[in-house]
Amino acid sequence: YLRLDTVSVVGKKSLREMNTFERVSYGQTLKTKASEQFRQKKYNEALKLYADAIDSVRFVQHDAQSDNYIRADLVLLMVTCSNNAGTCCVQLEKLDQAHRFATNALVLVDALYAKRGKKIHSILMEDGYTDAKLFGEFTTKSRLLLATALHAHDKHDEAIATLKVATTVVTKYLEEKETAEASIKGLKIQEKVIKKLHAQCLHRKRLDKKKEIKRAQAMFGSKSSAASTPDVSSSSSSPKNDSTASTTTVTASTPSTAPASVKPTSKPASPPASAPPKSLRRSINGSMKKSVTFAPDHDLNQISTIPDDEKKCDSDDHVKMPSNNVLNSNDDDSDEEEEMPWYQEHKEALIVAGLAGVMGLSTMLLRKR
Repeated sequence: YLRLDTVSVVGKKSLREMNTFERVSYGQTLKTKASEQFRQKKYNEALKLYADAIDSVRFVQHDAQSDNYIRADLVLLMVTCSNNAGTCCVQLEKLDQAHRFATNALVLVDALYAKRGKKIHSILMEDGYTDAKLFGEFTTKSRLLLATALHAHDKHDEAIATLKVATTVVTKYLEEKETAEASIKGLKIQEKVIKKLHAQCLHRKRLDKKKEIKRAQAMFGSKSSAASTPDVSSSSSSPKNDSTASTTTVTASTPSTAPASVKPTSKPASPPASAPPKSLRRSINGSMKKSVTFAPDHDLNQISTIPDDEKKCDSDDHVKMPSNNVLNSNDDDSDEEEEMPWYQEHKEALIVAGLAGVMGLSTMLLRKR
């Protein structure tokens, strides 16, 4: 029988009350439960247990009681639980969390790799964790999780770079003769997964590139539409065009100079009914009057000489040669405009000046008063 004076009730310790050894033992217990849930494909429960195992040893304060064996167990617990938690996150499509867990595992393994040959690494080697297992399988699993998260976020270049590093690590440990058969089997499985994920990244990258090309073609026009547009210069210079049209009009797509003599095959167009504006009449009087000579019958269709300055025409305007009657009428108008007295041209200015003078006188008179 139990006596009350010899029996005492002890409550469950919290994490704050546990020492380093108790925390590591508690974390290993949670890891075992999480692995059972993971085998049953209960990823939510497994993720919670793995996360609790990591939190139980995350802020461990090492003291004199925590020797190197406890530290080796702590590192191994953190790495394996982080990778397994990241795998659960991938299954649950929580890719941001998977990226964080994988990054934590890589940081720990890189720190252990920097201290190869020292006490903690030697203890893990004695427990059967070879370099192929620690720095081969563990790091490759972390990089696969990182590449999966990057691929899901359309960061294909970063994912491909991460997979290349993982391929280098796998190839290195597969070529070593000291690698155990179990590690070789695991590395070959990871190599297949790397190739599959690499092919998916390349395929998605090609699809994204095609989408960008189609988007650019929609914005700026495709090559097919540019090729289908007719060439104005080639069509205007083709021999199939109507001979009458080529001799009567000058288009903007023919930058070549006009010939010195033009002999149209058809009857030229009739001159415009109304006279051109004054600016055009003055330019005609100043240049065309001296540079153009007419045949005895005064036919404009036979032009003997055209100066070099007049051979170049503006490509934006279609100019038609006025008739001889229009030129004569323009001469009369220009003579009449030159004979106008000066005060008629400056009538408005004289009126304004007179008003200004009257206003100035009136203001002076008002000031004197």
